[in-house]
Order: sequence, then structure tokens, then C-alpha cells
Amino acid sequence: MRRRLLPIAAGLVLALASVWGCTSAAGQPEQDYREAMEALYQGDLWSFYQRLAPASYTRDLNALLDKSKKLFSREEYRQALDLIQAATQRVQEQLNAVADPPPQAGLLASALDDVPAALGIESWEKFQQADVESLITNLQQSAIGELLRHPQSPVEWSRQTVELAKLEGDRATLRVLPADEQGEVKMAELVRVEDKWVPAEVALTWDSRMESLNNRMDAWMEAKEQDPQYLKERLRRLQEQLDLITALIPALLQQQMEQMQQP
Repeated sequence: MRRRLLPIAAGLVLALASVWGCTSAAGQPEQDYREAMEALYQGDLWSFYQRLAPASYTRDLNALLDKSKKLFSREEYRQALDLIQAATQRVQEQLNAVADPPPQAGLLASALDDVPAALGIESWEKFQQADVESLITNLQQSAIGELLRHPQSPVEWSRQTVELAKLEGDRATLRVLPADEQGEVKMAELVRVEDKWVPAEVALTWDSRMESLNNRMDAWMEAKEQDPQYLKERLRRLQEQLDLITALIPALLQQQMEQMQQP
């Protein structure tokens, strides 16, 4: 069961980190990659993030966060917190209702007790003071950080063997070998951005993704200026969408357990 990475937990960590890469020690992307994975396995999310994100990426994320601070009023932020808490409670209920779930499911349910508090943004005032560093540092100290350090978490994060297959200027190809013979050998394409090695698919799409997010945020701000109830209505519709998504959790967990039982 430890031989496989639980997609739900991994996806959560990678969604909150926003980027996936490793620090630069010029000409040594394979070592940087492995050190990033070791930091993740140890629950050291801040070190993990620092190995991931070029300085410009952090500036981009903080600028996007600043826009969101201007977008939400105190009342709207309270509505968003209620939405998050209701969604996470629904996820917990679904996880706890699964018969014979994998051990990580229970750990994840506990880690979802209070996501805003885990991020240190459980109030509008704290949200206004937050930045990328504080969000990740708070998350590291929360139950989610404990989940990563738990003995039942997958051990292959720290046991992968990483080999440099090709290095040409600012591009590198890594061969990632599994912790055991039953795993799959994977190839990772990295691009050096500033002083960091970043997966090619992230580096090559970062600017367009940030532009899309900023345009969406600007559109919401403009719509809210025209209709003060716009954001509240968007949040209400998002609640309906989350209800549908969380209803799929039992089926996803069952699929995961079947995959883990395969030889």
C-alpha cells in the first residue's frame, strides 16, 4: 500500500504549492530534484516550495493574492470561508463513510478539519496580511504537514533514484527510477528559470496561466463594480458545483483502493 502515491493527498499539496520544480545547483538538476522530494516527504513544505519557485513566480503569486484581497469585502470573505468549511466537512463525511478505506484517507480527513486556519487566513484581517510565505509556513505547521510526515505516508518520495539522462544548456531530462522494481520508470523534462529547475510544462505555460488568472480577476472586479451582488452570486453557484464534486469522492476512493490492490 505504501508503494503508491495517494493522488488526493499529493494533488492537495501540489495545488497549494502551485509549482513543481527544484533549486538550481548549476549542472546538477538530478540532485536538486531529489532534495525537493526529500523535503516534501519530511513535511518541510517551505523548503519544498523554495526549491520549486523562481523569485518571479513568488512575485506573480503575491500580486495575484493582493488582487484577491481587493476583490473580497469582509462579508464576501466570510461567505467564502463558510463555503470552504462546508465543502471540507462534506469531504470528511464522505471519507469517513467509505468502508475499509486506505489509512491515508483517515489522515486526510483529519487534515481537512479547518483549511483556512491551517493556512492562517481564518479571518478577513489575517487574509489581508497573508502572503505566499505565510500561507505555506502555516500549512507546514498544520495537520497537513503532519500527514506528510506520518509513517503511513508513501515512502517512495524519499527512495526514488534520479539520474541525469540529458543536459543541454537550460534544459535537462531526468530519469526517475521507482523505489522498487514494480514501479514505473518516468522521465522528467526540466527547464532552468532564473536559478531554479522547473518542469518544462510549468515553465512554458506559467506566463499564460498567470495572464489568464489576472484577466479573470480583473473581469470579476469589473463585474462587481457594475453589480455589487456579482461575487456573492458566483460564490453561491460555486457552492452548488462543490456539492456535485464532493459527491464523487466515494467512487474515486474505491477506484484508488482497487488500483492499490493490483499486483
